[in-house]
Amino acid sequence: MSTLKADTIQSTSGGAATLTKQQAVKTHNRYNFDGSTVTGSFNQSGVSDLGSGEYQATYTNNMSDATYTVMMSVGIDDGTENQYVFAVGTRRSVLPTSSTVNVQSAAESGNGSAGNDADLVMHSCLGDLA
Repeated sequence: MSTLKADTIQSTSGGAATLTKQQAVKTHNRYNFDGSTVTGSFNQSGVSDLGSGEYQATYTNNMSDATYTVMMSVGIDDGTENQYVFAVGTRRSVLPTSSTVNVQSAAESGNGSAGNDADLVMHSCLGDLA
C-alpha cells in the first residue's frame, strides 16, 4: 500500500483541483435578502432579486443536471416572533436548473405566509458538476 502526502494539490494548469465522483459541497452562498449583498460564496457568479423574498443564485460552473440537493438556512433579527419558511423554487414555480437555483423566504403569521426578505440566507448544493 502506498501513502500520498501533499500540502497542496493543483490541477495540471496550476489552478484548483476538481473533485470528481465526490459528494462534497459544490456551491455555497451567504447573502442578505435586503439588497442581495453577498458576504461569502463559492462557485456563485451572482444573486438576482426577483421580488419580496425571492432570489436566484447563478453558478459559475454548472451542475451536471438539475437533480442535485440544496440545503438552506436563515438568520433573522427583525424583532418579531415570525417563523421563516424557505423553499427551493419560488411562487413562480421555478425549479432548480443546472445553472441556477431560486430560493424563497416567507414569514409565517396568523394570516398565512407572505414573501418576506430575511436578514441572512445561506445555502449550498451537493451533486456533480458538469
